[in-house]
Amino acid sequence: MARAVKWRPREIGLGGGYASLATGQHVDFGPDLSGFVRNREDAYALAELFSPVSKWSDNNRENARVGNYVDRCYVDFRAFEPNWLQVKFCVEKENIAFLERLQLVANLHDGWLDADAVKWIMEPDEYREPFAVGVINALEDRANIFDNGEEKVIKELGAKLDLSRAAVLRQALRLYQMTQKRFEDGETLHFSGDHERYADFAGLVGKLA
Repeated sequence: MARAVKWRPREIGLGGGYASLATGQHVDFGPDLSGFVRNREDAYALAELFSPVSKWSDNNRENARVGNYVDRCYVDFRAFEPNWLQVKFCVEKENIAFLERLQLVANLHDGWLDADAVKWIMEPDEYREPFAVGVINALEDRANIFDNGEEKVIKELGAKLDLSRAAVLRQALRLYQMTQKRFEDGETLHFSGDHERYADFAGLVGKLA
């Protein structure tokens, strides 16, 4: 029986070269999500949660990086870096929601993934109980924090920048965080058109006076 495995996810990025979590088809380049595990036993246990296998090749178990293309995920083990143990997932661009669910579940449960979590990640509409209740509530809470006007802006930015809703919000948070840090360090923010706007405003004030 598959056990729970702790997997510490990074941020969704771009990569590929292995099978899609969503379809099992090879993805040359697309959204990807990787995370660290504690040891090789955990790495292969997690792989089996998403891609049950009856038998492993000893060669592939020894060094997955040499050519172990696991169905629906990839175990990245480097013999020269024994502490570098990752399980990677990638999808086609249109299936990025799979990675977003995977990342959400891992973050909500302190990195722990088990068979119930995997069922919801793979088939959220079919598998709503009992695991999914807390996750669905969390998703709904996050989805309902913006009013219609704010949701429209998020959708428009996503379409313009070719980003998912989650990616738009992540980038906005990073930009705010970076700007706030630079303000705290005593820096100021200027845009290229600030001088012209100031001149126009000063002229208007002069006319009113």
